[in-house]
Order: sequence, then structure tokens, then C-alpha cells
Amino acid sequence: SHARLGLYGSIGMASSLLGLSIFAERLVPALVLIALLGACAAIIGIPMQTAIQEETPEAMRGKVFGLQNNAINIALSLPLALTGVAETFLGVHVVFLGLAVLVIAGSIFTWYISRTGSIEP
Repeated sequence: SHARLGLYGSIGMASSLLGLSIFAERLVPALVLIALLGACAAIIGIPMQTAIQEETPEAMRGKVFGLQNNAINIALSLPLALTGVAETFLGVHVVFLGLAVLVIAGSIFTWYISRTGSIEP
């Protein structure tokens, strides 16, 4: 199911980021972990895109995917700038560890919503 793939992908992303926080300065392990991070991101992204496509009426798909593309491009700007500043002040290990914590929190939140159907307790 889509929720299960999302959970597995999130676990893989968090694990990859935790590994990068440990092996950030070693080339081969870092490259392997980055490849794993990308594969796990695809495990999340592909079912998400499929779910959006299944739930969106055919006449609205162009508008929905156009808006999604614009939102993604806008949303990427601030984190890229903040990550560079955070790395300068905190170090690469702490930044990767923080990203892993954010992925874990996001995956738990998403899993909860998919199980209950809402964000209310």
C-alpha cells in the first residue's frame, strides 16, 4: 500500500541521514548512503504522485501538478539557504542528524494521519 511504502521510504531516508551524520567525511560510505537516500526518496515520491494522480479529476491534473511543481520550487529555496548557514555554525554531522530527526517526525506524523484519517486526536 501507499502508506506502507511511505513508511519504509521514510525509515530508509532517516537511516541514510543518520549514516551520513557518522560517515560524512568518508567518500565511499557517503556516496553509498547518498544513493540509498535517493532510492528511499523515490520509494516515498512515486506512491505519493500515484495517489495524487488517482484522486485528482482528469480535467484538473494539469493545474494540480503545475501548482505542485511551483510549490516545490518555492519551498526548496529557504531550506537550501538555511542548511548552508546551519552547517557553518553547527557542523555537517549535527545538520544530518537534525535532518534525520525531522524525517522521523514527519514519517510518524504521516503514518498517524494515514491510519486515522485526520490530525485530531
